[in-house]
Amino acid sequence: MKNILLISFVVFLTLLYGCGSKTESTALKEDPVPGITSITLFNQETVLCDSLGFDKTLATKIKEQTGSSLNLIPQPDSLTGEITKLKGKGLCALSTSKENDQEYILNHKEEFLKNGYLLFSYSDDLDSKEYVAMIKGSDDLDIIKWRKTDGINHGHTNTDVLKRFKNWKERNDFWVFSIGRDFVEIRFKNEVRHVELFAKEVYEFCPDAIDQGAGDMKTLVEGIKEMNGMFFWWD
Repeated sequence: MKNILLISFVVFLTLLYGCGSKTESTALKEDPVPGITSITLFNQETVLCDSLGFDKTLATKIKEQTGSSLNLIPQPDSLTGEITKLKGKGLCALSTSKENDQEYILNHKEEFLKNGYLLFSYSDDLDSKEYVAMIKGSDDLDIIKWRKTDGINHGHTNTDVLKRFKNWKERNDFWVFSIGRDFVEIRFKNEVRHVELFAKEVYEFCPDAIDQGAGDMKTLVEGIKEMNGMFFWWD
């Protein structure tokens, strides 16, 4: 009888302390560390990064943000600016949430730039979709150069666009935020100076800013101030 009671007591202690250790283990379990992601690159994406000499951590961040796989950016035609099937020296991922991805770009432009990369979004002529992209560079004007953006309907070549934007950038530094064959969207790094003069020059170089947009100079000035930037397009 004593043996039975002793065995029962040992079993009781085992169960008691066993449950206790499990409870303690659960209590000490750490939450996922902020900033650590489970997103990883596929083998083919790693190969792309290696072939370009691109930072895999930054590339992974684009993949995590968009939820899309990474691919090489296309190479625009040097004469027409049309997107071709040739591959360029950069990475891109399909944007699945334009608003969220645009906010991400604005908040991380400087981080990418410090590491030698330009972060932006672009529209593809072939599928009319938007992509988040990164290329190597230290000057956002290189984004305009890559996309071959022009205002050819108003007689402006890509060289003309680059020259004009270079002048504006020297006076009011900005980020190239989004780009396409016939449009450029910028955000100023600081509050724009001499906004009335800038708006006048905008209209001279890009009449659609008023003729098919703001409607008058006063509204254009107010719009530039409100967004602290400008959307140019040549229809």
